[in-house]
Amino acid sequence: MRRQGGKSSLLEASFVLSVLAVSWGCGGTNRADGAKAHGKTGVGGSESGGSAGSSRGGNAGTGGDVSQGGIGGDVSGGGEPSGGDSGDDGGLGGAFRCVRDSGIPLPDPMDPPSDCEETSNPAFNLADYGCITSSEPGDGGADSAAWVFDDNTGTTWSASSATPWIGYEFKDGEAYAVVAYTVTSAGDVDDRSSDPAAWELQGSNVDRPREVDWTTLDTRVGESFAGRYDTHTYSFENEESFRRYRFLVTENGGSAGFRIAEIELFAAGTPVINVDSSVEGTGDNQFAFSGLWYGRTNDPTSGRYHGSTSWSSTEGETFALTFVGSQVRLFGVFAPHHGIVAFAVDGGEDTEVDQYGVDTVFNQLQYTSIKLCPGRHVVSGRVTGQRNPAATDMYSSIDRAQVIP
Repeated sequence: MRRQGGKSSLLEASFVLSVLAVSWGCGGTNRADGAKAHGKTGVGGSESGGSAGSSRGGNAGTGGDVSQGGIGGDVSGGGEPSGGDSGDDGGLGGAFRCVRDSGIPLPDPMDPPSDCEETSNPAFNLADYGCITSSEPGDGGADSAAWVFDDNTGTTWSASSATPWIGYEFKDGEAYAVVAYTVTSAGDVDDRSSDPAAWELQGSNVDRPREVDWTTLDTRVGESFAGRYDTHTYSFENEESFRRYRFLVTENGGSAGFRIAEIELFAAGTPVINVDSSVEGTGDNQFAFSGLWYGRTNDPTSGRYHGSTSWSSTEGETFALTFVGSQVRLFGVFAPHHGIVAFAVDGGEDTEVDQYGVDTVFNQLQYTSIKLCPGRHVVSGRVTGQRNPAATDMYSSIDRAQVIP
């Protein structure tokens, strides 16, 4: 049996955003302007215990014209743009500032069992600790553009424009040939008129890209999303590596504003998939809960993945997820009233995880299985009835699973 420790603070249990007053190049780091945590006060159910809230600090600095104008003009001089001249490309504004997100770390490299008959080529989301810029800061504040690339569909970026753009630059000058991407609709409203309906995915290797410096890689028109948290996957042919990608919206569903939950970027391979705990059943990529694992919390504004979590405090209660892949990762909740949960794959050795945390935070990576032969497997969780001495109860929660092909 293995045991993993709990989280002792909000910053340890959530990712950190460093807001940088830099240009599209994102080469220089000026200072960290604050941190954002995804948790909010739990609503009902087991997550009614802690309050994580969020904090955003610091200003972007001073000065900085939008020198190139056009879509994707850079913020020169570092600082929040003052408006500047529109340039020659339509005056649609430049990036406000670069926001970095820490993303979710990739699994440590592991060798599969030696007797595997098949091999796998998983493709992970490439958006990891990059520079995020946008045509406007968004209704959630200057940091909120990072929510489009935060590996959490439970957060939403909303913009006042019906046709904004949002860009991503890979860290450390890295470049990738993206051949697939996902778009997930916002989950905080039922109205679908603010969803993207037409767009272009573009790439550039220019440090301060103007409109003419972008290469259109994929164009979509007439798109629609069936409801909240609806994820669509798009693929296209591309062999060229780019340092920057831009999602340029050309039409939405008719609203005056725009909303989106998440964008993921993938290179060649089979993309990983995420399974929310609200997807229940006995088939592949479905959660099956035992009789007293009855807790369900749905709150689209809480920061939970897909706005939901499942939980129990009854010792011995379990969940199981059947998946087809070579590895699986589980994301849960850290909270003051959470105890110790035991995870296992294919009935093997338990890994005990202490879900206690000073603050309540959701969508936290808590378990990574060993490398498996590609095929059908089962990962499970069990309420142990044990708890950290500092914990006020012994709840166990699951937010989502990530299946690695």
